[in-house]
Amino acid sequence: ATIIAGKDGKEERFQAGLSAFEQYGDVYEIAVSSGHMSWIWFYQGRFRDCIALSERVMAAYDKPGAVSIGKGSIMLIGVCRAKLGEIEQGIEQCEEAVRLLEGSPDKIQTLMAHERLGDARLTAGHYDEAILQFERAQAVYSTFMVPPDYSLRVYPLMGRACLEKRRTLSVNSEEAHGLLKRAEKMAQMGLRLVRRSKNHRSAFSLMQALVLHAKGRHEKAQPWFARSLEQAEALGS
Repeated sequence: ATIIAGKDGKEERFQAGLSAFEQYGDVYEIAVSSGHMSWIWFYQGRFRDCIALSERVMAAYDKPGAVSIGKGSIMLIGVCRAKLGEIEQGIEQCEEAVRLLEGSPDKIQTLMAHERLGDARLTAGHYDEAILQFERAQAVYSTFMVPPDYSLRVYPLMGRACLEKRRTLSVNSEEAHGLLKRAEKMAQMGLRLVRRSKNHRSAFSLMQALVLHAKGRHEKAQPWFARSLEQAEALGS
């Protein structure tokens, strides 16, 4: 019930439940409940709150039943630090998460670790390295048949990395054209997959808008920008 309350944004119920778990020493429930809420705060842009709560999860890192969640908290803290401008520290923590999960049977966490490291490198402006990391995340998805919902964030991030890389090149160059086509493909693939997941619709609408804008189709891009804002507001309500 606590986890569901967290997903619905009922922070008071979440905090009350978490306090009860801490009182009775249920390490697994502390880690799971806090882990879910920290992801919600991440998607809301509450990076400082997310770091604080993720560090709380880290207190249960080496306890039975919570190890995988603890590793996930390392990469979440890392990408939050990158978003806050603490770039090098953020990248180092994401790299640590990738190392810790190397060879792990938990392929969902492995995929997410590569994705978060790519996100941190994208934030740092390391576009080639970000694209490589997103390719590794996609390889985990395709090789180990990870459920599609866990791969959805890779598509808009890959598309953004391609568009940002394109901005550093001559617009008419062959490489720039290839990057734009790749970004367009990421948007189209994502929009097909995202129908089942409202959590990612805003990101893909924004991706479609950015692709259209990069192609000079500004009037067609505008409704997609508006749709992205509406979807983001609906998710946060």
